[in-house]
Amino acid sequence: MAIQSECDVVSGIGHDADEMQVPEVLMRVLLLRLLAWSVLTLGFIVVPALSVPANAQAYDPRYPVCMKVYQGRWGGEWIDCSYTSLPQCRATASGRAAMCDLNPFFAPPAPPPRRAHRRHR
Repeated sequence: MAIQSECDVVSGIGHDADEMQVPEVLMRVLLLRLLAWSVLTLGFIVVPALSVPANAQAYDPRYPVCMKVYQGRWGGEWIDCSYTSLPQCRATASGRAAMCDLNPFFAPPAPPPRRAHRRHR
C-alpha cells in the first residue's frame, strides 16, 4: 500500500471505485445541511402556527362574582363575570351545569379623594 499525499486524497486520486469521491462527499454534506436547515425553518414556521393561541383573561375586574358554565361532555366551558352578588349569580346558575365563585381579579372602585379640611376663623 502506497502512502498518498494530501493533494491526492483531496482530489480523489488513488481511491478505489467503491470508495466515495470528494465531490460526492461534498454533495452529501451540502444536502444534509440543506435538509437540516429546511427542518429547522419548517419547525420555526409550523410550531407557532399549530400552537394554541392564548386565551384572553376571562375575568372581568368590574364585577365581584363570576359564573363558570360547563357545556356538555365536549362542549367546553366559559366564564361569565357579570354578577354583583353570589345570590344573583346562583339564581342564574340554577338548573344549569354551572357554579358561582368570587372573582379573583375583582378591583373595587377606588374611594373618592378626601376633601381637605378647612378651618374656619
